[in-house]
This record gives sequence, structure tokens and C-alpha cells, in this order.
Amino acid sequence: MKILQVIPALAPGFGGPTNAVLGLSAALSRKDQKISIFTTDADVESGLNAPIGRTSDYQGVKVFYFPVQFPRYYKFSLPLFMALARFIPQFDIVHIHSLFQFSTQVASYL
Repeated sequence: MKILQVIPALAPGFGGPTNAVLGLSAALSRKDQKISIFTTDADVESGLNAPIGRTSDYQGVKVFYFPVQFPRYYKFSLPLFMALARFIPQFDIVHIHSLFQFSTQVASYL
């Protein structure tokens, strides 16, 4: 099964949601599920030093970071929107994390 996890940010400073998504994704990957995470490079204070434009691997999970733009508090990212619009149809399940953030609303809409 192909599962997409969508979360506004994976920076360690955001605490619980970051840990939950990474832990859940790694566990599902060990059960032979194909897991991808779409997120932004947002961090608590400034931008996360994340590999924009290429796939990152976390314990068998493909992680895709997209640049966060203005307004940063909303985690807005036009590149994330375009990727979600293109790739959501390729997944069996889309698991959306967080509330009141750009990625949540866009993924729900799509």
C-alpha cells in the first residue's frame, strides 16, 4: 500500500507531531508499506536545513521537503501545493496531520 503523510513541518522543535509522524512512518515502512512524507522546511525560529528538491530517506521512508514561503506562520508553500496536486492520485491513503495550516487545507481539498 502506498501511504502519503502530509505535515506542515518536521522540525524537531515542533515536538510531538514530528515524532509521531516519523515513528508511525518508520513502523509502517518496516511492515512493507511504501511511505512518503510531504512537508516544508519550516522551523520554530527560521528555516530548517533540509534537502529541498531531492528525496531524503528516514528509516526507509521517502521524505520530500518544500520551501515555506510568506506567511511563514501558515507554512504556505506553492511548491508543496503543486506536488500534492500532482502526486496525491498515486497514493492509496493520504494521512493529513495538523490543523489550521496550509498543507492541511490543500491536502484535504485535493
